[in-house]
Amino acid sequence: AVECLAMILERSQASRVTIARAGAVPYLVRLLGSGGRADVDTPPERAAAVLAELARLTESKLEIGHAGGLEPLVSMLGSSCWQAQTHAANALRHLSMVSGHKQRMVDLGAVPKLVGLLSSLAPGCLRTAAARHAASSLFELSTLSDAKARIYTHIDIHACTNAYMHTIHRLTRPL
Repeated sequence: AVECLAMILERSQASRVTIARAGAVPYLVRLLGSGGRADVDTPPERAAAVLAELARLTESKLEIGHAGGLEPLVSMLGSSCWQAQTHAANALRHLSMVSGHKQRMVDLGAVPKLVGLLSSLAPGCLRTAAARHAASSLFELSTLSDAKARIYTHIDIHACTNAYMHTIHRLTRPL
C-alpha cells in the first residue's frame, strides 16, 4: 500500500493534498520506526518516499514535525540504503524550510549526516539526488548561526569540490 502511495504522490499535487487531509502523516511516521533499519522496499524506506512527497505541502511540513518525523528521518540519513538516504534527504529538504524545524534538525545531528551525503558523491555514484537534497537542506539550515558553524566544522571543501567538478565534467563531455 505504501508503495502505491509513493507512486501516486510523485505525479499529483491533488493526490498529495487528499492523502495529507486523510490523516496519513502520523501513520507514515510510525512506519519509519527509528529510521535506522531502512532497506530497499521496506516499509520505512517507502514511508520516507511518501513523506518526502507530502513534505512538499505547507500543511504537511508542520504535521510531519509534530508527529515526530524529524528524528527518524535524520537517523535514516545514516542508513546503508542509498534510496532511504535519498528519500530522507528529500523530506528534510522540504522540512528545513520551516523555521521551527531547523534547530531541532541541527540538535538531532542532521548537519554531519547531510555533509556526509555531499562528500559521498563519487564518480558514477547514484547518490546525486541525495547530495542535491542535502545541499538544499544545508542551505536552509545555514540561516542558523549554530548550524553554519557546524557545517564549516564538518564540511570537506576539497572532497565536495572534486565531486562537483567530476559531475560537471561528466555532464558536459561529448557523447
